[in-house]
Amino acid sequence: MAIRAKSFPVVAGHAAFKPYKTPADRAYYELKRRILTCGLTPGSRVDEKILSTEIGVPAEALRGACRRLQRERLVDAVDSRRYGVATFTLDDIRELTEVRRVMESRTAALAAEHARPDEIARLLILAELKYQPGERRTYLHYLAYNTAFHRQLAHASRNARLESAVASVLDQIQRPLYLGLDVGLDSHEATSEHLQVVDAVRHKRPVLAARLMWDQITSAEKRMIEAFGDNGFA
Repeated sequence: MAIRAKSFPVVAGHAAFKPYKTPADRAYYELKRRILTCGLTPGSRVDEKILSTEIGVPAEALRGACRRLQRERLVDAVDSRRYGVATFTLDDIRELTEVRRVMESRTAALAAEHARPDEIARLLILAELKYQPGERRTYLHYLAYNTAFHRQLAHASRNARLESAVASVLDQIQRPLYLGLDVGLDSHEATSEHLQVVDAVRHKRPVLAARLMWDQITSAEKRMIEAFGDNGFA
């Protein structure tokens, strides 16, 4: 059976979930996918010649993708024509997690006050996270659906600026989240955590929704820090 792209959540950086329209799009999404999944390791050089050949785009399209990714803090400029993959540290994980706890506990509470039935139905679809810890080829599904779930929750808050801020932080923390899947939480437990938040939203319990989100993000921080050391970044 053919699968339509629109059946999946559209999440930047996940090539399996978004069709390419131009060479610039192809370069951006493919390069971002490789960075988010640590196919291009933190601190490594973005080799323009090799990557433009592998991805099948002109060098200028690749440089344009690097400029976009620089604005998202995923790529650093070495000079006007050379780029490297941005590094991340334990302090980055802790700071981004702290921001997430503050913002996303609030978005969960606001969603519990404002979410429409169709938005709750969408959250239920996105809540299911299918992946196998230790099998990194399965992690793209997690990254796409987990990000889409949190963005949908932020959208239901009815605060466009808060929604935009949540999306930005989620992009920045994708790489440690990806590595954190090697540690601990299985897909059934992860799905259950999301469903608990949806249940609090559906029953209009903002305090509970905020607490659940705070606790879940704190647990994710512990897994990311453990995985950070396991992968030799410490």
